[in-house]
Amino acid sequence: MIHVIRSATGTIKLYGEGDGSDWVLEPGETLETLDITMDEYAARFRLSVDKPTIVPDGLDTATVTVSTSLPFSSLAVLVNGTPGNVPLTGGVGTFEVAAETPGEIVVEPADQTQFCRAGQGSLVIWAVEGG
Repeated sequence: MIHVIRSATGTIKLYGEGDGSDWVLEPGETLETLDITMDEYAARFRLSVDKPTIVPDGLDTATVTVSTSLPFSSLAVLVNGTPGNVPLTGGVGTFEVAAETPGEIVVEPADQTQFCRAGQGSLVIWAVEGG
C-alpha cells in the first residue's frame, strides 16, 4: 500500500509506503491511499536516457526512453516546458533531444496530476561545450 500527497492544484507532490499517519499535509494538500506497491506505482511513468550530456551543436543527440505499465498508445512529456507526444509500442517509446546552446534540458511528464516527477519520472540532460 502506498500514499500519494497531492498539492492544492492536484499535481502529485510525492508518494511513499507506510501507513501515512505521520505525513504532515500543508494547506490545500490531500492524501490518497492506493492498494499497490511502490514498484507498481513507479512503473506507471519512467524516463531514462542513453547519455546524460550532449554537445550543444544541434547535431549531438540523447535518446530518451519513456515507458509505462498503463495501456496508453502515447504519453505527453515536457522538454524544458515545451509539450510533446511520444508514441508507444508495448508501453515504450523513444525520442531524441538536441541543443544548440549550453544548459540543462529537463524532461518530465506533462500530466503531473496522473504521473509523478519524483524518482524516474524526470531527468536532466546537460548540453555542455566540449561534451
